[in-house]
Amino acid sequence: MGNPDIPDETQVAEMVQSLADWLSKQPHLPRIQDDKVLLRKFLVNCKYRVQKAKTKIDQYYSCRTAHPQVYLNRDPTSAAIQTISKLCPVFPLPRRTPRGELAIVARADPNIADIIPMDYLRYLTMVLDIIFLEEEAKLDFIVIIDYRGFSFAHFLKLTTIASVCTEILLEVYPGQFKGEHCVYVPSFIDSVVALFKRMVKPKLRDRIHVHKELDTFHDMVGKDFLPSDLGGSDKSIEELNDIYRKKVESYKDWLKSQEDVRSREELRQAASKDSAFTGVEGSFRRLNVD
Repeated sequence: MGNPDIPDETQVAEMVQSLADWLSKQPHLPRIQDDKVLLRKFLVNCKYRVQKAKTKIDQYYSCRTAHPQVYLNRDPTSAAIQTISKLCPVFPLPRRTPRGELAIVARADPNIADIIPMDYLRYLTMVLDIIFLEEEAKLDFIVIIDYRGFSFAHFLKLTTIASVCTEILLEVYPGQFKGEHCVYVPSFIDSVVALFKRMVKPKLRDRIHVHKELDTFHDMVGKDFLPSDLGGSDKSIEELNDIYRKKVESYKDWLKSQEDVRSREELRQAASKDSAFTGVEGSFRRLNVD
């Protein structure tokens, strides 16, 4: 017997066509209705809820318009992105967790002076776009933050993008956030976690875990799939980051092509400016970056 929560192929095809028909009537959104593979990804990651998929599509492309400083000039071979991608590794692990979740690892270099928050946010969106483009399965994901070398100065500097980063990661990109795991934590980490918890929905707050010991981390998420410097059997974070940086560089032309694939807010119909569709007129107004 099949999974009762997953529609059969005929039903899925009908849902995808429903999304395509809806998109054809949304003049403010990019003309992606013929890309049935992409529409299916949105649908799958919205648990086959057509209305939720419509909202997510609108959020995804409206955010690009709301934040041109983040989504333009995303050249992975530029000096700025080369620097930030080395100083602040952020990448998905090659293997999923024992529960089938995609694990995204993040870490910051101790050299705080060379870290430009906006460059990091720009690079993060590049990584997230590529993950969504490449992953075929439903994107249940966890975030693993290695806090070695992280100082209070990092905390102060990166709070300038914290709300935008959280909104993009949890609200804009398709996928289901299953947890955040903080390891090698400094003494002030409670302040960081408290800030993050204020930014997420109440139901997500219990999914944020601070591990004083790696053993509790391994007990919760598994071990073998992790990088060697997190107790696993894979390559080190530095090695895995170098591999993924090259992947991002290979998407240079695609990233450039995406600069114009965004919402056109001047064409947005009045009916889509209500709470059902975020867009620039909705919650993105509060995502200003200094």
